[in-house]
Amino acid sequence: MYKLELQNIQKKFYNKNVLDGLNLQVKKGERISILGPSGCGKSTTLSIIAGLIDDFDGKVILDGEDITSKAANKRNIVIVNQENLLFPHMNVYENIAFGLRVRKKSKDEIDKKVKELLSDIGLEGYEKKKVSMISGGEKQRVALARALAVEPEVLLLDEAYSSLDTNLRERMRELTIGLQKKHNTTMILVTHDKEEAILFSDRIAIMLNGKLEQIDYPEEVYTNPKTKAAAKFMVDDNFIEIGSATILIKPEDIDIHKEAGVQNDFENALNKFVEENIKLEGKVFSAEVKKVVYSGTKMKYILNVGKRTLKVDDFDMNRYEIGDKIGIVIKKTNIYRD
Repeated sequence: MYKLELQNIQKKFYNKNVLDGLNLQVKKGERISILGPSGCGKSTTLSIIAGLIDDFDGKVILDGEDITSKAANKRNIVIVNQENLLFPHMNVYENIAFGLRVRKKSKDEIDKKVKELLSDIGLEGYEKKKVSMISGGEKQRVALARALAVEPEVLLLDEAYSSLDTNLRERMRELTIGLQKKHNTTMILVTHDKEEAILFSDRIAIMLNGKLEQIDYPEEVYTNPKTKAAAKFMVDDNFIEIGSATILIKPEDIDIHKEAGVQNDFENALNKFVEENIKLEGKVFSAEVKKVVYSGTKMKYILNVGKRTLKVDDFDMNRYEIGDKIGIVIKKTNIYRD
């Protein structure tokens, strides 16, 4: 039995489909990311799970129970978002303790839980601090602790780290994963950030235009996107259209060689790959460097290969100049047929 199931969820805003037959199954203690661009229906999905939207078709199942009509305050499903929505008139202790007091826990239980969570988030001694006097990262930690205090059945993270700088986002993500493992909490993260989804998740659900294009392990979603739409969302570069086929050669799947090497005809090879399934992999193609960008961990090149333009990520940090004639070898390709 799944911890959470969404069954054929349909939601319209102003006669426009925002969610179109959405089905999702989440296991107990699993971390899932719903990954997609703005406006694809991610946050609407979380609101439906939490019971904040009730005007939709389909079912929400929690631990085998149909909770579609159950009020939000009866679900024990909690959302943390980028605004964190802490109570400004309360101190850190009172914010974390709020849900426990609503549930009429004893003072001893509340003290024990708040102390444990403050230790977990590294904010011991912050009990009496006003939330207006702590940093953005500290506020997000308090919001996370407040959510975990009530031991939610499912914790929903709606772009929870997007307002933080890069270093804080990384630390908050690692903290969240650590707490998730400790408490075995089922978590669903909504994000538009591909790297964040890959680093956070047990599985990733790619959502486009209100539908799930693919649900799979992070490595599989990136290396083998199942549809052209999923591929074009996950990867920005090196799509080649030939008739009704689309070839994807990811920038990191191209090796650079110092010499131009064998003069294989790239265009002919592409056509044979599409028409006869003759592989591109392993052949050497001559190329010319058109642009060079240093990005710290890799060199990024734009190459002319025959009449095509390809982007290459070179983690070996080979140094070439504009106009250099080099060779490339393609290590992997994906093909999508309409």
